[in-house]
Amino acid sequence: MTQQRLGKPVLGLAVLALSCAGGLPATQAADATWKPARPIKLIVAYPAGGPVDQMARAFSNEMAKELGQPVIVDNRGGASGSLGANFVRRAEPDGYTISLIMDAHTIVPSLLKDAGYRPLEDFTPIGLVTRAPMAIGVNAQRPYKTFRDVAEAARAKPRSASYGVSQGTLGSLVMLQLQRLGNFELLNVPYKGAAPALQDALGGQIDMVVGFPSKVMPYIQSKQMRVLAVTSKERSKDLPDVPTLSEQGFGDIDWSGWMGLAGPAGMPPAIVQRYSSVLKKVLSEPAVIERFNAAGMPVDFSDPPTFAKFMASETAYWNKVIVDGKLAASN
Repeated sequence: MTQQRLGKPVLGLAVLALSCAGGLPATQAADATWKPARPIKLIVAYPAGGPVDQMARAFSNEMAKELGQPVIVDNRGGASGSLGANFVRRAEPDGYTISLIMDAHTIVPSLLKDAGYRPLEDFTPIGLVTRAPMAIGVNAQRPYKTFRDVAEAARAKPRSASYGVSQGTLGSLVMLQLQRLGNFELLNVPYKGAAPALQDALGGQIDMVVGFPSKVMPYIQSKQMRVLAVTSKERSKDLPDVPTLSEQGFGDIDWSGWMGLAGPAGMPPAIVQRYSSVLKKVLSEPAVIERFNAAGMPVDFSDPPTFAKFMASETAYWNKVIVDGKLAASN
């Protein structure tokens, strides 16, 4: 599988993404009549217990009720999410294998030469599920009160502060880009998923983690961790006392993590329409909305064409960051 060309114009990517989505009008979604005849695999390309896994389980049962078949969450973590992505890429586009993808899906092929998949051409966008800022959390025993404190300490003594992320995720790219923008160096400790990194941060083996607020919220409440910054342009409603990176002098930053539903390339329009209709209904249910809000990840549904355009825009933006910053792996 050849790697997607970097630096492709956003318009061109959007046209390609729309073709992947089948150019489906949102108004057709309610007319879909596809009915699955056997259980459906919902692939999560990250370990159990992480934020993507948690969100998949937050709505999979409701999807199963609507579809009339079990929706089984299948964790296939490893290789920065590319193992799970390639499993979906190789699956039959018959509707029985779908995936809850996240922002890293559009980043990994640009960072890792051997990712093995193309984020747009090899998949069928179904719909955006949630979008939220990233949060940088630190062990409460550490002296840092803001991320600016971390940067100042690292300038005085490079690699004196450490962080753990799953390589190829938005969190990893955020931390690399911040070091580039702020001219300082942190110690990067790679992990296979968010859950083990969080456990080591709580245990004091590393200083910081970065990811969705759902990762750190319980430990903020128990005072085991505190949040140093959020990556959105405005302060988070869930963390109103935490300054943004822009407020701390890191420039005009507005980075959001996201999750969405996708399947293999070539899914029939009727199946895509059916999933879009079910997803929209499920994400409007109060119990599901409450679960997402409790995790600090508000529901943000979009139909297949809109999600396709969004994925194209994200791919183009982070490709440029990776190329300009020379962040891609050499192997």
